[in-house]
Amino acid sequence: MLEARVLLLRGVFALLTGGIAKGYQVGLASIVKDFGVPQGGGAVPPPDPERFRGRVPDAMIEFWQQNATGIILDGYFQFDDPDKYAPIIEVERQLS
Repeated sequence: MLEARVLLLRGVFALLTGGIAKGYQVGLASIVKDFGVPQGGGAVPPPDPERFRGRVPDAMIEFWQQNATGIILDGYFQFDDPDKYAPIIEVERQLS
């Protein structure tokens, strides 16, 4: 199970840091339009989202500022503070 999560996070990390931001804002808007805003999340936005500028697409920061954090579709889409997953990303880096 941990390996599956690491692989999933590796893909998300690559998406967020690999420069694949074109169309990202449109995709996020589509998720909200089709499925609603995230539920059960934290602060609006997560504490100090600006600390992620340059590390995640600007569209993600704007999304947090407009919609907060939380989940959509019982967790299929999860919009969390990335620092929550820092220990898992560190394990992935050590395995690479």
